[in-house]
Amino acid sequence: GGRDAAAPSHPALPDFRKSQDGGRSGGLFLPKVVVAHADSTLAAPKVTPAPGGITIEVSQPTLSRYCRSERKSLLGDPLAIAPQFSMQGPAVANQQPTAFGASGVMTKPCSWQIAWMVAVCWLSGIGCAVTPYRYGQFHATRAGDKPSAEITIVYGRPHKVLDGLGWVVGLPSRLLPMHPNVNNHSLSDETAEKLKTYLQDNDLSDVYVRVNQYDPAGEWRRLRENTQISPGWRYSVGTLGLVAYTVLPGRVFGGDLYNPFSNSLYINSDVPAVVLTEAAYAKDVHSRRLPGVYATINEFPVLALWRHTNAINDVLGYALAENDWEVERETYRVVYPQMGVHAALGGHAAASLGAAMPLFTTPLLAVGGALAGHAVGQTAIAQRVAARKAEMRVDESDQGIQLTGYAELRDRNGIRN
Repeated sequence: GGRDAAAPSHPALPDFRKSQDGGRSGGLFLPKVVVAHADSTLAAPKVTPAPGGITIEVSQPTLSRYCRSERKSLLGDPLAIAPQFSMQGPAVANQQPTAFGASGVMTKPCSWQIAWMVAVCWLSGIGCAVTPYRYGQFHATRAGDKPSAEITIVYGRPHKVLDGLGWVVGLPSRLLPMHPNVNNHSLSDETAEKLKTYLQDNDLSDVYVRVNQYDPAGEWRRLRENTQISPGWRYSVGTLGLVAYTVLPGRVFGGDLYNPFSNSLYINSDVPAVVLTEAAYAKDVHSRRLPGVYATINEFPVLALWRHTNAINDVLGYALAENDWEVERETYRVVYPQMGVHAALGGHAAASLGAAMPLFTTPLLAVGGALAGHAVGQTAIAQRVAARKAEMRVDESDQGIQLTGYAELRDRNGIRN
């Protein structure tokens, strides 16, 4: 055709001995080359002959619309025979990559696929307990002494309507990790004691713990008085956080969260591993040279996995140091599914910036992230159970050797019981 010279040059593409109808007609499978121009004035796709097949020229906006639809063809039939794709124009460097799926239809990577990939990869990479465990020490104490300051825990007053509404709203958060005490808006004495012990052991007596309590005025006051973080961060990012706290109270919507800008720990679950994970974030923030910068970075999707990783590893290390198998197992069984949800939703939010999100996407991603967390968590539990049994067998073997040695020594020296 007359447009051969104007068509962009492409290497000759070989014919593929494959029929479009599965081989019934015996025809040739001709490759197509899709060329995207940055010129938005190209109103309709243009098809021209090319070495080894044809060239389809489209404008970049047209291609972008096609990629978003993911399953629609530019020419009315699937672009299943397009093994090569190129882009031209100054705007090429800013475009998202485009790939061809297994079915041959040209698509861009789906945000939900990216989200689940982020969740699975991240969950598979965490779980490295901090050993030997390093206890926090943030206030001046004598060497070898553990801080003994009292931990302040305040409880919200019972309110039948709010507590009932909070229990209903918290149903999904209990179903995904499959634990009845997640977001149950209470704290047992056993869990409270474990939280106090952790905070005392790690010199975090300045953390103010609120259990199922809504106190915006008190939080604004603590925001002003928190000198650990510079005023610039407190009165910008910290203010936004307190606006969310005021408008979406945890007393109703639940959630366990450490607020570094007011140095407060909000508790609505009666699960020691969940509570300690947020307390570990408080320890992490206290240990930073620039706590305001660190806390701000961890407010963003995906980037927040940084602090979640540190918190989980700290709790696992603490459980090992204190020989608390229950907390360690709960971390794998309950916290991992919760983190899977965070990773999936955060990955999806980052991958779909500026794009509309269907209403059904969020619950599907949450379920997928939770399932990934359950799978990785149960695998970790099985591995740790096997390791613990091996350690017990070694201990029993060592004790047997010691007893045998003592018996031989006793017989040799004529010692009687």
